[in-house]
Amino acid sequence: GRLFAPLARHTGLLGHELFKILAVGRGALILLGALALAALLSQSPPLGTSEPVEVNLESYYRQSQGPVGQETQAYLDKRRTRLAEEQAERDDLQRRYEAGELDAQAQALERYQAHVEALSQQPGSYVLPHWVYRELLSPNARTNSLYGVCICTVLLLFGTQAGVERRTGMGRTCRAAPLGRGYLRRRRQGAAWLLTILLSAGVWGVQLLQLWRSYGSLPYLEAPARSLSFLEDLPWGISVLGLWLCLTLARTVLLGIWSSATLWGTEKLGKGG
Repeated sequence: GRLFAPLARHTGLLGHELFKILAVGRGALILLGALALAALLSQSPPLGTSEPVEVNLESYYRQSQGPVGQETQAYLDKRRTRLAEEQAERDDLQRRYEAGELDAQAQALERYQAHVEALSQQPGSYVLPHWVYRELLSPNARTNSLYGVCICTVLLLFGTQAGVERRTGMGRTCRAAPLGRGYLRRRRQGAAWLLTILLSAGVWGVQLLQLWRSYGSLPYLEAPARSLSFLEDLPWGISVLGLWLCLTLARTVLLGIWSSATLWGTEKLGKGG
């Protein structure tokens, strides 16, 4: 409580609401716990645990990433030639055939070639690594778990305010001052949205950090998002970075609405109490 006491003393009613949530309501501990859980849940499995076709396909994307052009076609020709040479050495590579390794390479190269040919028809396209951006931009179990953490954290942060106000006597004070009730409610909602924005930034920032640790840099953020095969139906103008920002903004707004609804329910419970 001492750490957040200056909020209550020097920043007016908004600061008092933040102090009540973070210190009295143990909100700071809840936020730290949520970020720790987000760091745990956002750890991605290594690419090597995927299907052999997906592993080979991602290898092609990584080795040829960048704007689509002559170098892309040269890389594709090189891979096709190399695969043909390996398939011609069937006797020496019988073990690899039995293990299905070359078959996986052939399937992956066929998918890669089809995608590159489609991209070459669209000026400004890029070859992009798919694994890292699929983790970041497409719905998956880890992203859903992180959003679940956010929803539960908001509920824990603001769903206990009725009990906090009963313990501190603030609920009776608010009901006794009808002229100030609307002002107080707006400041309370402002504090809730501020903390929700910080929570959202923290959780999705942790996801980015974990992906960076697993993969390294996130290349060509300015590239059109539809250069990714799983996003080919998107409008052409939006970039990878722009799509991530839109998704993060939408998630944050939905969480803010959830925090407002939670506070509204808390107020109803407080009045009932």
